Amino acid sequence: MFQLRERGSTVWTEIRGGVVTYLTLSYILFVQPAVLSVAGMPPNPVAVAVRRHVQPWHPFKEEWIAQSTVIAVADYRRGHYPCVDLGNGRLGMPIQSTFVVDEWLKGAGAVKEFDVHAYGGESGPFPHDLVTGWKYMVFMKPDPEGLTRLSDAKTVFRLDTAIRDIDLVAIIDLSQTKEETEAEKVVTTKSGALDGFEFTPEKWARLRQAERTDFAEQGRFLRFIERVVLKPGATLADVRSWLGPPDRYYRNEDGLYYEYALNLLAYNKPRVDAVFTRLEVSFAPCVALAGHSIKHYKYTEVTPESQIIRELTAEERRQLGL
Repeated sequence: MFQLRERGSTVWTEIRGGVVTYLTLSYILFVQPAVLSVAGMPPNPVAVAVRRHVQPWHPFKEEWIAQSTVIAVADYRRGHYPCVDLGNGRLGMPIQSTFVVDEWLKGAGAVKEFDVHAYGGESGPFPHDLVTGWKYMVFMKPDPEGLTRLSDAKTVFRLDTAIRDIDLVAIIDLSQTKEETEAEKVVTTKSGALDGFEFTPEKWARLRQAERTDFAEQGRFLRFIERVVLKPGATLADVRSWLGPPDRYYRNEDGLYYEYALNLLAYNKPRVDAVFTRLEVSFAPCVALAGHSIKHYKYTEVTPESQIIRELTAEERRQLGL
């Protein structure tokens, strides 16, 4: 078909020639961005602007830039919308999540502030919590109506016009410190002893997963934790090296809060009169230990619609040996 023999060539020769030619020319993919940068012409101004704010420890993927039509750096402010009808005769004031814009990095954004609907921060490229006063980078791909609102400086967002959660590509917490990021990677490794009691990661895990709660044994664990783990000067990394990741955590402008349930079955499978213990540990914004509390609760009502608990009285704690 291509008369290769007549031209003094072979199929293998042509394949090798094509590969060599491709490799020779593909250098431009790597060299040209550097050439443009040296010449004062950044290959991607948006990427350069994004990297100016993002630190090495921040979770970030280059693909978020391409996936987004609008990117903003903004301070978060939490508030509430006016009272609305929630149905079934109930009234409520939905949470208003507002971002006050510092800088638009991509797109035709013009508003000074915009609202977003609540999202599930338990997974995906989003912070676990949004904290008033903290700075974030918000990657968005709004629908045409949302894009029009963001492009109009006179837009005032309402509950029904807030940016939808499905239009959020990612949110980076620019206020998160390197110390906190590194501490969140720490797992349970430490063991120790106090007054004849031995603490190990394995015993700690068994205590929390036990089908039946031994409150006397639980008390020995709690005494060890208070005297050894939660001592003055401890940090987030120190606590995690003993206790591991929490069952639940949240943060606000005052700091970070960890919650550990000591008998997880009673906590996760509630039933009337079931008792569970919760260790609550708080950290200052600088990830230093700020305080802790130990509380014991009992389920008083469990229905498909609700669960009601109350804290045990001093007499109830005494009877259980707590």
